[in-house]
Formats: sequence, C-alpha cells, structure tokens
Amino acid sequence: IPMLSFARNVLGAASDAALPAGATAVPLSDAVAMAIGYKANIKDIDYVKYPQRKKADAKNQFCKNCALYTPTNGAWGKCQMLTSGLVSSQGWCGSWSKKS
Repeated sequence: IPMLSFARNVLGAASDAALPAGATAVPLSDAVAMAIGYKANIKDIDYVKYPQRKKADAKNQFCKNCALYTPTNGAWGKCQMLTSGLVSSQGWCGSWSKKS
C-alpha cells in the first residue's frame, strides 16, 4: 500500500494503520512539530527535553487523549497545533493538554 509505506517512511513504524484516503501525516521535519516535540510514537520522545512525559501521571498522555485532537479514524486525527497533516492517535507533543 503506497500511502502506508509513505506513513512508515515519514513516521517510522509509529502506526501500522493506514491514513485516511487522500490524507498525509505531519512530516517530522515540520517546524511546529519540531518546536513542540511531536513524535508519532512515544518511544521516540526526547525524555531529556520532555521529562514530564516520563512521570507516572503521564501514562495516558497520547494525542487521542488531548484536548487539541479531533479523530478522523481510529489511528489518525487532526491537531489544532499541527496543521500540515494528520497526527497519530498514539503520538505525543509538549503541547499535550488534558481533555475536560
């Protein structure tokens, strides 16, 4: 599947679920993504730069649980901070905000 291959190339193996038809993932080279530390896979987070993600109360901090996230399917969604594509529901960034 070409789009899935593209997603793996852009995101690593962050998500095995296909992007919605016609959608693209936020590139890791996106300036805003880099500034806020977005990673499609939490295993790729720089814990030195973002130590708050290692705290016990952060175990549920994923894009899918963020107030800035709107799902498009089970694995991908839109982020109010990152507008250059879709983010992984399993991703994280330094702008994570708990849903009310």
